[in-house]
Amino acid sequence: MTLALTPCRCGHAVTVEELLNALAPDAGGSSGFFISICAGCKESTMLSIQQGKIETGYTYWAGSMHFEAMYSQRVPGLGVEPSDPDDLTVKYKAKTWRFQNRRIQKARFVIPPGAPVIGTRIADLNLGQWGISVISCERAGSELATGSDISLQESDALNVEGVERMLARVWKRIVDGR
Repeated sequence: MTLALTPCRCGHAVTVEELLNALAPDAGGSSGFFISICAGCKESTMLSIQQGKIETGYTYWAGSMHFEAMYSQRVPGLGVEPSDPDDLTVKYKAKTWRFQNRRIQKARFVIPPGAPVIGTRIADLNLGQWGISVISCERAGSELATGSDISLQESDALNVEGVERMLARVWKRIVDGR
């Protein structure tokens, strides 16, 4: 019997093998989560792969990056072991996957003139779907109380933390809306 997982809220089912095959070799985050793109709806999904189970959820910032599981699926026979130095090896049935541990990095996004995100609330950027957390927001040299109701203005600076590849993708969306 093949175990089917539904790691995304759209309900698209995949096998354990399909899920692991779809993850890029550098998909692992240093905080222990993975970012996967759902084959059904193309939305990003946060995963935690552990010994004997796979969890889906979201990340948030509270002094450091945290993963909160919303759904947990037991996967009998799923083996997880750390590799050198911080990479992860996953074994299931007769196959082995090796994932490189991506380092979380900090970045500063200064909103350029004419950016399509001007006037957009921070919450509406949905940065969490990309594994990015807003650490602080600065306006005219002063730090604002970081909250999701802040609407972005030209020259605002968002101090964020996330995986380098996702930071680059989100910066492109901020600058040109794509």
